[in-house]
Amino acid sequence: MIQTIIVLLAVAAALFYAIMKILKRIHPKKNGSPCDGCDGCDLKSGWMKSQSTCSHKPTHK
Repeated sequence: MIQTIIVLLAVAAALFYAIMKILKRIHPKKNGSPCDGCDGCDLKSGWMKSQSTCSHKPTHK
């Protein structure tokens, strides 16, 4: 009986982790990086250049 409970808890934890990862991919943070930690592509370097150094002041053009 205890083995069944341990296996069910492990499966539930794995499902919870997978669902949270999927939800983070679907709904990223508003001001977060679209690369989610990847630093090896031109997309991230372009995105980083477009970010201002001071996020609390609006940009005027």
